Amino acid sequence: YVLVARELSIADMFNLRNERVEGIITETGGITSHAAILARTMGIPTVTGIPDLWSKVEEGVRVLVDGTTGQVEVAVDEDRMAQVQKERKSAKPGKGEPEWVGGEDRSSDGTVIEVLATCGNPAEVSQACRYRMDAIGVYRSELPYLVGPEPPTEDSALDHYRGVVDRAEGRPVTFRLLDLDAAVRLPFLFPRREPNPALGIKSIRALRDHPALLREQVRAFLRAGAEGPIRLLIPFVSSPEEFAEFRSVIREETGILEGEGVPHAEGVEVGASIELPSAALAARALVRRADFLVLALDNFLMYLFGADRSYEKARTLLPERPPTFLRAVRKILEVAEGAGCEVTLAGEMIGRPETLAVLVGLGARRLSVPPGSYRPLRDHLAVLRLADCQRQAVMAMRFEGDSA
Repeated sequence: YVLVARELSIADMFNLRNERVEGIITETGGITSHAAILARTMGIPTVTGIPDLWSKVEEGVRVLVDGTTGQVEVAVDEDRMAQVQKERKSAKPGKGEPEWVGGEDRSSDGTVIEVLATCGNPAEVSQACRYRMDAIGVYRSELPYLVGPEPPTEDSALDHYRGVVDRAEGRPVTFRLLDLDAAVRLPFLFPRREPNPALGIKSIRALRDHPALLREQVRAFLRAGAEGPIRLLIPFVSSPEEFAEFRSVIREETGILEGEGVPHAEGVEVGASIELPSAALAARALVRRADFLVLALDNFLMYLFGADRSYEKARTLLPERPPTFLRAVRKILEVAEGAGCEVTLAGEMIGRPETLAVLVGLGARRLSVPPGSYRPLRDHLAVLRLADCQRQAVMAMRFEGDSA
């Protein structure tokens, strides 16, 4: 059966392991939610964030779920089912590369845009390599912590991350430190419920409360880096001082591994994820301390406007491309460029053609998207002209009533 739910938690996914679930559709959440990542890892096509889902799907109807495109068809008849089954047989992927891969990603007038992969499991890394994506721009490292009631040991986490590096086939992998909040209900990390997990003890705030877990994960990353190039990303940074605190932990664990004679990555670059307005306002100081930045667009918009994108009613409060947000993005890009600091933009909104054009017009030249979104993004880029994108960006940054 296809499971239809208002929302899906990690605990729900554990309960589904012995069920014959062929697909999942939810009313809330996004493709980057931890439950959706775990569902994809289990091989279950999943589409999330469908408004008014309960009024569109009834018990017993036949539905089609396309986890790649995010499309859902309801009340499908026999003719449509036969057509889809025929298409599936003729489109079964081989082991080789699709015919469209290869070459640089660029606009119609030759502006080169580097496109990296955002991944949450090893299978997505393999997919990124099959599509010849440039690197793994963000690897969400949470999966080993979501598949059991206890945290993984350093060695079991190492096995997972080493497998990721191996699948990357020499491409650099940017591992993001554990980024979870109390909504996932992991007792070893969050012993009590929180009234607002998105603003609570999440991400590196939780890691600060569990220093042994933090250091074990950092050691696993560094040891995996002996097998291939890696970088480390510190999420949910609120200040330059906080970034420096966590960078010092990475430096200390590197020294300990060196003293123990354990093979590990050396000279690892460490970056900061900009999600909070406080980090954006401190961008000039951050670029002096960080080797690179990742601007997490969806989270940054959410925190800038104080509306949790995980919840449908709050998500309606988020404008599509508000001028305040776009001006902040442009400023971060300008500050980083002036300091010679690389910036990668990541987020679901990159996949929207109108938003993509505006971001390119603002100066974005390095993007990170899920491998499943790469083909349409590549097609959208190919028809853009830089001058048009820049004009769109200027118009989009104007407030209502601004003079022309």
